[in-house]
Amino acid sequence: MPKFPFPNYQFGQAYDEMFTPSGVPRPHYQALYRTLLQLPAEDLRKSQQAADLSFLHQGITFTA
Repeated sequence: MPKFPFPNYQFGQAYDEMFTPSGVPRPHYQALYRTLLQLPAEDLRKSQQAADLSFLHQGITFTA
């Protein structure tokens, strides 16, 4: 398995359905993980921006 490619992702105490606590993708997420690794960083950034904007327009907010 390659080094974890998402340096800003933090594993908390909550259950993570995609990754084990050590950062290994769970078996049923292997295909998605491989797909994400192949996407250019700019594509991921644009997708995140679109999701953030969509949430904003729909009034969906998250607070920590």
